[in-house]
Amino acid sequence: MGLYFINTLLLSLSCICCLTLRSELELGAVTAAALTGLLGSFLQLPGHIIDRDQLHAVVYTGAFVGMGTPAVLSGPADAVGISLLGAGIFLLFRPLGVGVGGKMGTIAFISSLIFIVFRRTL
Repeated sequence: MGLYFINTLLLSLSCICCLTLRSELELGAVTAAALTGLLGSFLQLPGHIIDRDQLHAVVYTGAFVGMGTPAVLSGPADAVGISLLGAGIFLLFRPLGVGVGGKMGTIAFISSLIFIVFRRTL
């Protein structure tokens, strides 16, 4: 449960960071995601909480979510909702596809898609 919380927190913060860079500084999605990833690369947490590679992967996944269109990702509440889903999917996919590219983008896409479907049906 602790790892899920850390993943959700990191995903949310990196997604909100990317959104803020896009909306407040009017940066493009790719530039905002790149800056978010760069800032996230300086994060350090003790190894017994989360290993460094996973920490950076979760931050980049959040940056990918933050690249979404404002029509889908309208603010911090949406970022947190998608992050709740994304953190769970990240933990499920973690043992799969080690060394295979596209995993973080796929997680961002799947969690965003599920969130959109839930939001539109409720």
